[in-house]
Amino acid sequence: MFIFIIIVAVLIVLAAYVMFSRNAKSTTDTKSNMVLINEYEKRLYNITTNPQNAEFKTELNRIYEDLKYSDKNGITDEDHKLDSILLSLEKALNWEGESREVIPSIIHELKTTLERRKMAISESKRGGF
Repeated sequence: MFIFIIIVAVLIVLAAYVMFSRNAKSTTDTKSNMVLINEYEKRLYNITTNPQNAEFKTELNRIYEDLKYSDKNGITDEDHKLDSILLSLEKALNWEGESREVIPSIIHELKTTLERRKMAISESKRGGF
C-alpha cells in the first residue's frame, strides 16, 4: 500500500512539473512576442511623428493605431514581413527625390500585411477539431 501511495505522489509531482513548465514556456513566448510587436510600434510611432513625413501622417497614424491596438499575444509569418516593410519605409522616407515615390506602395503593403496578421492571429486562436 505504501508503494502505491509513493507512485501516485510521484505521478502527481511529474504532472504538476509538466504543467508548470508548459505554462512558463507559454509566458516566455508571449512576452517575447509582445516585445517584438512593441518594437514595431515604437518604430512606426517615430516615423509617424517625424515632421518630415507630414504628407503621410494621416495614413501612418491610422496604421500606427491599428498596430497599437492589435493582438500582441501571438506571432505569425507576417510579423517578420512587418520588420522588412518598416525598414523599407524608413529608408524611403529618409531619401529625397524618386525613392519617395514608392512610399505610397510601401504604406499599402504595410496595411495589407497588418490585415493578414490580424487574420492569422484570429485564426490561430479559434481552435479546431
